[in-house]
Amino acid sequence: MPKAFKAGVVLKINFNLNKPDKTVIKTNAKREAISEILEAWLLGQVGQGEDDRMPNIKDEYEIVQIRPSSNY
Repeated sequence: MPKAFKAGVVLKINFNLNKPDKTVIKTNAKREAISEILEAWLLGQVGQGEDDRMPNIKDEYEIVQIRPSSNY
């Protein structure tokens, strides 16, 4: 029987390209760790290869990052 996944850090970002000052971040991480978490995620995306899918162009984007339990 597979183990249940337990999220340690949840990071949900609502980002509007037309109004970036209206960005909303919801997370259970410490406020001072958000920058570090985002940087680690972005660096992890480098070298993953080009995404050949057609872009879903819209004004508002939602980014959700869930990490397994950690020290954040």
